[in-house]
Amino acid sequence: MEELVLNKIRFTLPEGFVKLNEEEVQTMNLIKEGDDYGVYRNEDRHIVASLAYKKANALLSLFVNEKEAIENMEKQIAEPMKAYDYERKAFVEENVAEEQAQGFNYTYEVSGVKMEGLSYILKEKMTFTTCISISGKRMRQRICL
Repeated sequence: MEELVLNKIRFTLPEGFVKLNEEEVQTMNLIKEGDDYGVYRNEDRHIVASLAYKKANALLSLFVNEKEAIENMEKQIAEPMKAYDYERKAFVEENVAEEQAQGFNYTYEVSGVKMEGLSYILKEKMTFTTCISISGKRMRQRICL
């Protein structure tokens, strides 16, 4: 297992995940904004994980909570994914990296392959940390531990 710390939050990735270089990341259609991010892939299981954090301005961080942030993230993901039969399954609240996180799960289809995504947001003071995992539906594995 690989452990990494992103904005003081410790994530544990299961065996087989490697960090992609910038050239590999650019070929993928992922949310790549933030003060720092990393994209990891497990080739054998066809799973991609994206971890990022962004410091919000003081006013925004006072008025936006995790639930509102995850609803906004879902809208950002849903719009371009409509062409791929995107369907949000549910909003969830789970323990991620030993912190309580708001999230949602969804499905879509690419080239006849059913895919599943899980996205979470954790908020600590003025910083929002995101964890997104995407996999083939039959290759599901929880990576945001």
